Amino acid sequence: MVSYGFGAGIPLEKISFRIGVCLTDLDISLMAEDKPKSLQVIKRMVATLQPVEGSAEVISLYNGVSTKIEEGVSPREFFGKNEKIDQFFKDKEVLLYLKFGEWTEGGRIGALTNNREFFDIRATDYFIENLRRKDLPQGVFTSLNGIKGAISKDVMTEKDFKQTENAFINILETM
Repeated sequence: MVSYGFGAGIPLEKISFRIGVCLTDLDISLMAEDKPKSLQVIKRMVATLQPVEGSAEVISLYNGVSTKIEEGVSPREFFGKNEKIDQFFKDKEVLLYLKFGEWTEGGRIGALTNNREFFDIRATDYFIENLRRKDLPQGVFTSLNGIKGAISKDVMTEKDFKQTENAFINILETM
């Protein structure tokens, strides 16, 4: 794993994953027009990006979004506008981790709200296949396989949703 920044010691893959989680939380808060939550998530993203070499432009972009929201621009205006941060992590060859973070947080919320429509077996298979070659804790793969098993069922029970939520939480805590 690569580490960037001023001796932060946090691998770039882990930072990318955390930013992915933040992007999901940010999009939800932007869509909900939740100004305080949007500003809080942006602040968390900026702090997470701080030690990453070359992140000044992306940080500036999100600080600008924060300023505009504080000035009264609707948070919804910024929903889904993540091209710059996607490109930033793609250029650093860790976009997979960003997308995994987005998917994991979205899955946790989908399981928490018993939203069966969120789950797509192809996405789960994609992450299992592409992360298998990475040096990740075994618990991540155990959780991914548990998620796959639960969402492969024709009907998910309340217990399946809870187990799936716990599997997503395990990934979030492990990564």
